[in-house]
Amino acid sequence: MGAKKSIEMPNNKPNNKARNRLGLPAELLLTGRSALFLDVDGTLLDIAPTPDAVEIPADLLDTLSSLQQTLDGALAVISGRTIADLDRLFHPLVLPAAGQHGFELRLDAGPIAQPGGTDTRLAAVRARLADLTRAYPKIIVEDKSHTIAIHFRATPADEEPLRRQLNLIVGEIPDRPLLLAGKMVFEIRPAGINKGTAIEFFMRHTPFAGRAMVFIGDDRTDEDGFRAVKAGGGLAVRIGSLAGSAADCALNSPQQLRAWLKGEAARLARRGA
Repeated sequence: MGAKKSIEMPNNKPNNKARNRLGLPAELLLTGRSALFLDVDGTLLDIAPTPDAVEIPADLLDTLSSLQQTLDGALAVISGRTIADLDRLFHPLVLPAAGQHGFELRLDAGPIAQPGGTDTRLAAVRARLADLTRAYPKIIVEDKSHTIAIHFRATPADEEPLRRQLNLIVGEIPDRPLLLAGKMVFEIRPAGINKGTAIEFFMRHTPFAGRAMVFIGDDRTDEDGFRAVKAGGGLAVRIGSLAGSAADCALNSPQQLRAWLKGEAARLARRGA
């Protein structure tokens, strides 16, 4: 079997044979009229053993700062993390951000909006998770107020037993919240708000409105964002395999994404966007 190609493109997409200097699809060229949305863990940053252990490459902040300037501010991070945690990671940058999969929204350095309000269904989940952590002491439960993440990176063999237990927990709650599987994590959150609704929010406001959307993610929780971007005529890019994804094309890894972003930042800066 031959080596896996670094990108995957459906045959019915335009410019299928055109490539930029990294061998990526020609659609992956930003312009001064792009609106760029970036997932964080597994996309911008490599997955780490725990959420607090992620590392920010030395030149990434410069790349993001340059892109934010050349795109006139139309760059946002769309993450399952809280906005407070995103600010800690990307300090001193203060980026437009969607935290907790869209349950927190911030256009600029101003106040954080919380479109979901307070959802009492998660209180019942919290009460049951104490028993779960005793049964599975290596898991990490991250309560973000609007969403709850259960990380099992230290005990991957427990994925299926955990899935069964969590399905039982959410199944006992009226109008059950969503249980989503990610990379070494389960997310529990109310339905109705997601990364797609977050991107739609940004696209209704300056400086994002009227621009060509590009969203880059890596996980099942990014699929809502992919669908929203495609519905608006934008480009959806997945880190990893395209199998089962709504994305248009794929990059191999966060490292390849960071290299592309750095190249695009330099190119746009030279051309004055």
